[in-house]
Amino acid sequence: MPPAVATAPDEGASSRHTSSSEAVAGGEASVSLDEFNFVTKETDIVYEQELQRDPFQVKVWVGYLNSKKDAPPYTRFLLYERALRGLPGSYKLWFAYLKERVASLSSHDPLEDSRPFEEANVVFERALVHLSRMPKIWMLFVDFLKRQKLLTRTRRAFDRALQSLAVTQHDQVWDRYIQFVKEAGVVETTLRVYRRCLMLLPEKVEDFIAYLQSPEVGRYDDAARLLAEVVNDESSETQRTKHELWLELCDLVCKHPREIKSLRAEAVLRSGISRFSDQVGKLWCALASHFVRLGQLEKTRDVFEEALCGVGTLHDLALVYDAFVQFEESLLAAKMKELEDEENAGPDCAASEDAADRRERKRRRKEKKKQQSEEVDFLMTRLEFLTERRPLLVSSCKLRQNPHNVHEWLARVDLFKGDTAKEVETFSEAVATVDPQQAVGRVSVLWIAFARYYEDRGDLPNARLIFEKATKARVRTVDELASIWCEAVEMELRREEWKRALELVRRAISRPRDADPDSAQAKLFRSVKLWSLAADVEEMTGSPETVRLCYNKMFQLKVITPQLVINYAHFLEVRRRLCSSGLTSLQFS
Repeated sequence: MPPAVATAPDEGASSRHTSSSEAVAGGEASVSLDEFNFVTKETDIVYEQELQRDPFQVKVWVGYLNSKKDAPPYTRFLLYERALRGLPGSYKLWFAYLKERVASLSSHDPLEDSRPFEEANVVFERALVHLSRMPKIWMLFVDFLKRQKLLTRTRRAFDRALQSLAVTQHDQVWDRYIQFVKEAGVVETTLRVYRRCLMLLPEKVEDFIAYLQSPEVGRYDDAARLLAEVVNDESSETQRTKHELWLELCDLVCKHPREIKSLRAEAVLRSGISRFSDQVGKLWCALASHFVRLGQLEKTRDVFEEALCGVGTLHDLALVYDAFVQFEESLLAAKMKELEDEENAGPDCAASEDAADRRERKRRRKEKKKQQSEEVDFLMTRLEFLTERRPLLVSSCKLRQNPHNVHEWLARVDLFKGDTAKEVETFSEAVATVDPQQAVGRVSVLWIAFARYYEDRGDLPNARLIFEKATKARVRTVDELASIWCEAVEMELRREEWKRALELVRRAISRPRDADPDSAQAKLFRSVKLWSLAADVEEMTGSPETVRLCYNKMFQLKVITPQLVINYAHFLEVRRRLCSSGLTSLQFS
């Protein structure tokens, strides 16, 4: 290609500019350098000569373009066209050319003059013929089309990009594609694009669910169904934990009960309650709120009652109880407001209304007011009953946490003070429930309190029956069993039943025959506490001979203590048995 000679601009520059632009856009191959007069410096001649020798050197073309960085756009575009005519597969040249094309139109409005934009679109299409595997060019193209507000053409360009690019490069396209269809505001198109995206990028499912729940879309049923699929699929990849997704699903079905048809909200919420022990209170409240939104008030109460009897922590109980109270208070407030409005409403009789009609209307209003007043009283009674039950509900919750807590069972009995049937029922349930090996506190205290309950009311037969059962019950230690026997004996002593007390204490210290060797009953006959009481009872009600036998038996079993020895010596001294006292002490000391 011979170097051109520089000439001064003439009057036809404008017309030549126009023809140049058209030629560049169309990629004309027969453009004359003399016609455009862009060889204006000596360096241009050097580049032209170098390109004449080898027109396929990218570096030379890039250098030539850099030397022309201050030239008008049409001059640089022509130079790009010349370069790409010989190097149509050069990514570097095409990308730089396209960016300059886009930049040159940055201050133009496509709605005022679309011709230069269409010319640039043609250049993009030519580039993609050779470089359809280059994601950056596709992204530059779709951004350029978005700027022109060509929605359908942009969507098709995205589809073409996905068809042309390797699957491993699709992640560079989907985010822009989804953002574009969202901004376009066509919901159905966005849903289809999202579903296509999830086939390749399932981790985008959370974004899709969030989009379905957005107010402008409102596809709550689809969102709930998709969430259910995700939480039930152990292999699904999500940014959040299954726990968080479950809670979102529960919240969704609770807030939109009428829109969600594909899932049973109650089943979903109950499943969440059984799965997540740390959110039980919140989920119970959500289930109750679900029925409130459906207008099923009695079902709401049933759910609250079930929750109060089922939660296992005081925190969850507080959540459910407060929600229940708030629910009842809101109903009461609404009903009172309705009653107040009815009372404040003035007479609305018509001028033509006769006396009979007025009487009938007044009668109906009076009946309605009476009915509303009764409903208010009923709701107030409900609320008061709920408030009164709070201590009992707290007690039940604590016992659900640990049914073997002796102190809590005793506190529960106090809550029923004055209700004999409930007190007896609670004691019976307590002694049947508490496992001595897991008990917090001494089981013997529970049995003794049960027996004393009957004793305080003068019902000795039942008190004796309870003590009899207690002596055969499982206890953790021998000391606990000894305490039960001691209390039984002391009860007889308080009632001055000396003979019964003596028989009872003798039974207690006798060696059992059929008891389990490892049980407390089998080891009871060696209890110092019991022998000490036996000695006291023998001294009070027995003969001197039975007292000596009792103390001698303690010496034989080696359960006697220094204090008991002193007591024995004092007993003998009082009865003037000094010799016997000295010999016995010396013999067994």
